[in-house]
Amino acid sequence: MENTISYRDSVIEAITVATAQLLERKVFSKISIKEIVSLAGVGRSSFYRNFNSKEDILISYIQKLFCDIPPITDTAKDLWCQHMMEWFYVIRREEKFFLALKRDNLLDLFFVAVRSYTKQQMEKLGLHANSYRKALLPGLSGAP
Repeated sequence: MENTISYRDSVIEAITVATAQLLERKVFSKISIKEIVSLAGVGRSSFYRNFNSKEDILISYIQKLFCDIPPITDTAKDLWCQHMMEWFYVIRREEKFFLALKRDNLLDLFFVAVRSYTKQQMEKLGLHANSYRKALLPGLSGAP
């Protein structure tokens, strides 16, 4: 089966990659939508059809960075720990992007994306926040 990408997905990809590239060399608040769409090679209407704000682009990009990490399919603590290590590998690989988020005081967007993703994973497994904390946090802290 051929792996194809829709036109809409290719537009979103172009906009998110362009924004990430601009962010490496320019403060986020100084990046205009005009600059983003120009670098992406799309029209302004493509931006507004797919995003409500520039911040939405960053959230989309962050989610894309982590989409290749296999989803959690078991509640075993070791799997959760391995899953979290995969997140750290992505952060290291995309260090320039995350340093730019830090520079511009935008790390909260990363936490929004992580919270949303974790909530989805927990719901798929039928977990509640308290059972997640009980199962995972003692293993991370080294406590018995």
